[in-house]
Amino acid sequence: MSADTFTPSLICRTPEERERFVDMSARMLPTQNVLLVTMSLLVVPGVILMYPLVPAIITLSSAALQAVLQRLSLRVRRPELMFAASLAVCLSGFTTAILLAGREHRGDLAFLIWPAVTAYSRIPTRAAHAFTAMTAVLMTAAQLAVHPSVALARPMQVTVPVVALIAVAVFASAIRDSDARHRREAIVDELTGLLNRNALETRIDELRAQAQLSGERVGLLVIDIDHFKAINDAHGHAKGDEVMRELAMRLAGRLRAYDSLYRIGGEEFAVLLPGAGREELSELSEQLRESVASAPVAGLPVTISVGAARSWGGEELAWDELFLRADGALYCAKAAGRDRVRMAPD
Repeated sequence: MSADTFTPSLICRTPEERERFVDMSARMLPTQNVLLVTMSLLVVPGVILMYPLVPAIITLSSAALQAVLQRLSLRVRRPELMFAASLAVCLSGFTTAILLAGREHRGDLAFLIWPAVTAYSRIPTRAAHAFTAMTAVLMTAAQLAVHPSVALARPMQVTVPVVALIAVAVFASAIRDSDARHRREAIVDELTGLLNRNALETRIDELRAQAQLSGERVGLLVIDIDHFKAINDAHGHAKGDEVMRELAMRLAGRLRAYDSLYRIGGEEFAVLLPGAGREELSELSEQLRESVASAPVAGLPVTISVGAARSWGGEELAWDELFLRADGALYCAKAAGRDRVRMAPD
């Protein structure tokens, strides 16, 4: 999702958080279907036998409505808000059913753990923690509201479900954080913090699909640090890493919100510019080159060479051909003396 079209919410504050939410929601849909079938075969008979008719209907309806809302959440602009609504519907429905059943609670409180686990699989940890805290309060309140004397006489009946909820939340949180870390490591360059080649390939697939619909051209810059090996040889690899990090920050600071900068290997970078015109591509290339040459990078004089190209309009994005043209323009820039920009002809 482009940063210029992103609208933050209390749950997803960054485009990355929303992208992860959408990705996990899509991946969880088949699992959700299996869960509903399992619930129908194993849980429904027990609910009907354990509860009076009305609470049983509320329990099953809440689970079904949660599934429907979660599926619909992928069709709205801020899907995490509808997802949160689905969790609230499920949690309130289950709690209402427990209260209406009006009996000493045993296994029925386990239903309240289900929405909490669902939360940790998709929304950021801080939001999932808040939902778990609310669930713990409702668990305790349900126990005390129906049979306060029993709850006070046997406090374990109150604490055990809450402890089980917290235990599930702790493990789910650890798994989620591990997943997020591995995902980040898979698409982020460790040295510079920029997106890497894996992320570039994913973005290319997205732009290819967009180009088929809109016919919009895509601009590409391929950037190479001039004589970077000489910097490493003369000043050491630690200084070379410092140059790489500072240069990456300087380039990123010159780009538009919806342009993407990638480190694609060694001292080479790529910039994707959807919808960029030829003049715009040329101006930005010169701005990037000048931003590096105008002031020392990590205390050293550094320059870059830039090759630029645009995809053919009205056709499918031919990435390999586009990259070869931009890389060829970069070769021309280096052959002409470096510290300059060359553009492939349209």
